[in-house]
Amino acid sequence: MSSASFLLYYYLIIPTGEKNVYADLREANSEVEAQLDTDIHSSQLKPDYSAALEINDETVGWLRIPGTSIDYPVVQHPDDEKVSADYYYYLSHNFEKKRSIGGAVFLDYRNNATSLDSNTIVWGHNVYNRRNLEPILSDLDKYEDIDFYKDHPVIEFNTLENFYKWKIYAVFATNQMQVDDNGYVFNFFYPNISGGNFEGYINEVNKRTLYHTGVDVKDDDKFLTLITCYRGFDTSDYRAPSYIVVVARQVREGEDATVDTSVAVK
Repeated sequence: MSSASFLLYYYLIIPTGEKNVYADLREANSEVEAQLDTDIHSSQLKPDYSAALEINDETVGWLRIPGTSIDYPVVQHPDDEKVSADYYYYLSHNFEKKRSIGGAVFLDYRNNATSLDSNTIVWGHNVYNRRNLEPILSDLDKYEDIDFYKDHPVIEFNTLENFYKWKIYAVFATNQMQVDDNGYVFNFFYPNISGGNFEGYINEVNKRTLYHTGVDVKDDDKFLTLITCYRGFDTSDYRAPSYIVVVARQVREGEDATVDTSVAVK
């Protein structure tokens, strides 16, 4: 295969196939999405992601954010930890497990996809407007705008066992450089933030958040952290990856899933 043919295949043919797969899955998932309108805490219905599981047996759930392009199955690769702490299979493989620079939306290997940890971490690329690539988590950038947050304060992330809704608590950007953060690097993708870790974690989030949502949190809450790359910093002196991070907390049992966004302030 010539270099030109390879590039055509890698950038055009593979991504187009990805789009078709996701479109088919969303259509098959229409019944599941209809179920999201039910009372998720009293309903006996379970999510049905059988169509996704037939394509990828590592499917562990589904992430959807109204007002964005984010509407994807979430996968988790069991061998990530065995390779390297810095390696994630789905950064370089798509939902069909084919090589792709777009990757897939995936759960951190340290997280339990069934019971959910105190901090569930979901990663994905920000491919911006690359031709024919699925945007994956690119639209997380929209949450820089407090008005967008006010229109879309609730995230839907479901597992194979249950439907869950999550109220956005904070949004921040970081380049993970000690020199730019008072000599400190905030480990925001740590899966255990309960107990003695909770207060310190929340304090660090509150220091960095772009706006305060007014959503309350408790030390026994469960959190969802969404992470993608960010280009809002000056990259002329590129030294470390930059991320935009959206932190949400799970809607509690019996709690109203609506959010009073009028109290949100920059």
